Amino acid sequence: MMTNSLQTLKVKLLRRALCAGKQTAEMLGCRRQQCCHLHQRQSGVAHPLPSQTGSRTSLVRACIEAKRMHCHFKRPVGTAHHLKMHSRLHGDREARIHLHLARMTSSQQSSQPALNPLFKLQPFLTQPILKDAELIFTPSEADIARATALFVSSASHRIEFVRGAYYPEEAPNYNLPEIAFIGRSNVGKSSLIKALFSEIEGLKVRTSKTPGHTKLLLFFQVGRAFSLVDMPGYGYRQPANFITSAEGFLKSRKNLRNTFLLVDSFVGLKQWDYVAIEMLEEFAIPYLVVLTKSDKATRRQLIENIMTVSRVIRENTQGCLPQPFLVSAKSGEGLPFLKGFIAYTTGNL
Repeated sequence: MMTNSLQTLKVKLLRRALCAGKQTAEMLGCRRQQCCHLHQRQSGVAHPLPSQTGSRTSLVRACIEAKRMHCHFKRPVGTAHHLKMHSRLHGDREARIHLHLARMTSSQQSSQPALNPLFKLQPFLTQPILKDAELIFTPSEADIARATALFVSSASHRIEFVRGAYYPEEAPNYNLPEIAFIGRSNVGKSSLIKALFSEIEGLKVRTSKTPGHTKLLLFFQVGRAFSLVDMPGYGYRQPANFITSAEGFLKSRKNLRNTFLLVDSFVGLKQWDYVAIEMLEEFAIPYLVVLTKSDKATRRQLIENIMTVSRVIRENTQGCLPQPFLVSAKSGEGLPFLKGFIAYTTGNL
């Protein structure tokens, strides 16, 4: 009895599957018949229909075709694959244009992780590390190449140390776009500048592991493109004239395009960093945050400190660029991307 029941159940299931397959075959057969008639009108070549090739063969082919169609239409509408299928079926010029734009957008998005080291952390997060509106600077590889060339010295494009100044009145008087690096003592300002100018022979950038090593405003000239200023560190062992020197410089420099606030990615924002943010907000000058020493921080530390910086920028600032930068002077990570933004903010890109 059990065997007969199982056989009866198998027969019912087989009949149900055959009926479903037959309905699918009929639907696809009608669709194919319409396509064949249309092709015959255009080319004059006759094609066999499913009914002419044997019912069993046509049923199998129809089931396979139904599976393929199901797989195609499972893809999200608007992808490059969908637009490609639409362009093939309809020959629509607009669809081909959208396909080209989709490919360009896809290639640009795929190149961003290689350029911006922040994106390497995205696979470990359930939310975007930066919102779309916060991605202000999204250069191409060609832009990065042009920016990198600015940091190579030549006879017509000399990169040199100009002078040091205790007070803003002693600063060089030239009409060049200017950027300034500011941060806590021992955050890595001088090391970062040395890494940016690493390909320049004869240019000495003094670095030290001792906090508060930089006592002066140090001016570097990059051809006729821009000037870079290494400011004294604040916080522990800051110079006695720091307030007069730093505040006077930030307030008085008319050609200052951007101030780069350096934050240690290993330890994150500290009390003195919040004071610096308040000062820059009070002066109403444009600035951005650069997280240094990414090679020393663990992945968890990087994620926590970057998310904290992004939240502070989003909630407590008005003049800060919403897009932070991540660099390592030791490994070189993020340096090309930072060079690109320096070229961009100084009007050289």
